[in-house]
Amino acid sequence: MRPTGLRAVVREVIGEMAEVDMVQEGVRTGASGSAAARRRRERGSGPVSAILLMGFIALVAAVGLVMWMTVAGQRTSHTQYAADAAALAGADAALDELPDLLGDTFDTVADLDDAFSSGCSQFGSSDAADLAAANGAELTDYCYDLADGTVSVTVRAQQPVRGQQVLARAEAETGLDLDGCLLDPDFTVPEPEPEPDPEDSDEEDAEEPERPEPVDTTIDCGFGAIEAVFDPEDEEFSLDLGSLVDLLDELEPRLTA
Repeated sequence: MRPTGLRAVVREVIGEMAEVDMVQEGVRTGASGSAAARRRRERGSGPVSAILLMGFIALVAAVGLVMWMTVAGQRTSHTQYAADAAALAGADAALDELPDLLGDTFDTVADLDDAFSSGCSQFGSSDAADLAAANGAELTDYCYDLADGTVSVTVRAQQPVRGQQVLARAEAETGLDLDGCLLDPDFTVPEPEPEPDPEDSDEEDAEEPERPEPVDTTIDCGFGAIEAVFDPEDEEFSLDLGSLVDLLDELEPRLTA
């Protein structure tokens, strides 16, 4: 039943108005809370986005660095391979060309040592340059040390990495140590035949002295005995190049550095 009387009606109206105010306050409170939560979410999303962006940039940079290091490593490794191949090719070719150097006669073994101690030679450099070029590199320095029988090379990659030149060095030994050649200790210089006394012979009966016979001997330069011949008349040694070639064919160059 609805209340009767004026006072009852007034109380009912006031009560209903109070309920409406409470509902409106609740709506306002809910809306205000939603807006505050939304603002908190928006404020929190800023740092998260920045962190994600920074992480993505770092990931891209790391991938790029790894790729660059991989390419650089491959290029360096390939250039070193070219240097090794060039050193071995130079050492092998130097052994083939060495008989041309030793084909001349010499007066003493010391003269032979002097020929070998002339510093850097270019024997074999052409073959070394060809092998370097075949492996994508350029030969920039070459030295065949005749004294210790080593070939040293420096090559440069034909394609730089990130604008940087890639260099590689290698050294190979021929197995031929020419420092300190030794003459066969049993060798002796033959004594020349005495010339006849002109007073003891008639000019008509005088005969020219016979040419002395060459003397066979050996010279050891650290890789085997090389057959040699000594000419007593000219007092010169000469090497048997056939014997030298046979010994050189048995040598196998190898990398040392």
